[in-house]
Amino acid sequence: MSKAFENEKYITIGEAAKIIGRGSQTIKNWYEWALITKDELHKTLPIVYADLDKKGTRYFKVEDIPKLEAFRDSVKYGMMSELSRTKWGERRGSYQKPK
Repeated sequence: MSKAFENEKYITIGEAAKIIGRGSQTIKNWYEWALITKDELHKTLPIVYADLDKKGTRYFKVEDIPKLEAFRDSVKYGMMSELSRTKWGERRGSYQKPK
């Protein structure tokens, strides 16, 4: 649901995710990755606004959608592996096929 505040138009993280063709959890993971990485790419992520309603819904300015698209297009395979290991742990070899 879009929201207007101080002459700016905002959209929810879910709406932004639909526009750029990713899930809202993926976008949340990008921001978690930005907190733990030293890669300069994280500086290209736009600001998330979570103080526009009482629920803490995450919003983006509509004008920032191109920045999210650019970030999406710059993410390469394996870049988020450090975040995955942090969140899920090292799983190599722990999977066992069902009998």
